[in-house]
Amino acid sequence: ESPGMGINLSLVGRVFAATAVIASTVFLGLPSAVSADPMDEGSISGTVLDEMGNQLEGICVSVNGVTGTTTDQYGNYSFPVVPVGQHRVQFSDCRPNPTYLTRWYLGTRDEDAANWIDVYGQSDTALSVVYMVPGVSMTGTVIDMAGNPVQGIRVQLEPQGNLYNSISTVTDMYGQYRTEPVENGQYKVKFTDDQYPRRYATEYWNDQYIMDNAQNLDLQASNGTTVNGIDAQLGAPATITGHVQNKSAMGIEQVC
Repeated sequence: ESPGMGINLSLVGRVFAATAVIASTVFLGLPSAVSADPMDEGSISGTVLDEMGNQLEGICVSVNGVTGTTTDQYGNYSFPVVPVGQHRVQFSDCRPNPTYLTRWYLGTRDEDAANWIDVYGQSDTALSVVYMVPGVSMTGTVIDMAGNPVQGIRVQLEPQGNLYNSISTVTDMYGQYRTEPVENGQYKVKFTDDQYPRRYATEYWNDQYIMDNAQNLDLQASNGTTVNGIDAQLGAPATITGHVQNKSAMGIEQVC
C-alpha cells in the first residue's frame, strides 16, 4: 500500500489480469446471444395459379398468420426465412379489389384442416402448386334518412346453411364498403352501427329489422365476382326507458 493513496496495487493488478483474460476469451469467439444459427432456418417456395392455370401476381403468402411475401408476375413466391419445424401456410388475395378466396395449404378454408409443412435447416421446402378459386365480393353505400353517407357502419355477411363463417367490413367516410370474397351460397346482410351509443338502428337487407324476415342474397361467382348496389338507409334507433325496484319500492342499480 502506497503511503497516503489508500490503494492496494496488488489488488489492482489482479483485477487488470482478470479483465484481460475475460476480454481475450470474448474475442476468441464465444457465440453471440443475438446471432441466428442458420441450421435453425429454412425456406418455403412455390407457385400460385388461378383455376384456369394462369399465373397469379399479388397473392399474399403467410406462414402461421404472418405475411412475409407476395407472388411475382409469374405466380412464384419464396418465404426466405422460416424456423425449422412444422408450419401452416395461408394464401390470400391482397390486391386492391380482391377476387379469390382465402385458402390454407392445400386448398382448405379452415386453418385446423390445413396441411402441416415440414421445414428443415438450410433447405427449401417446395410446395405443390396452389390453385386459387374465385369468390364473390359485395359493394354498396350506407346513408342516413337525410341521404348523407354514414361512416363506421359494420356490414356483415351471415352465411345460411352449411357455409363456413361470416365476414364483415366497415363503411368509409363516403359510406361505401367492399367485402372480401366469399364462397358461393346464400347470405343475409346485416348493417350495424359500430359506435356506442349507436346512432342508427340495426337492420338487414332489404329494410328488415328481424333476421328471419330478411331477404337472402344469392351470391354465385358464375354470375360475376362482384355484386354492387347492396345499399342501406338507416334510421335513428328507438329506445326503451323504465325503472327497476324491489318490493320495498327501492331502486335497484346495475340490473341488465
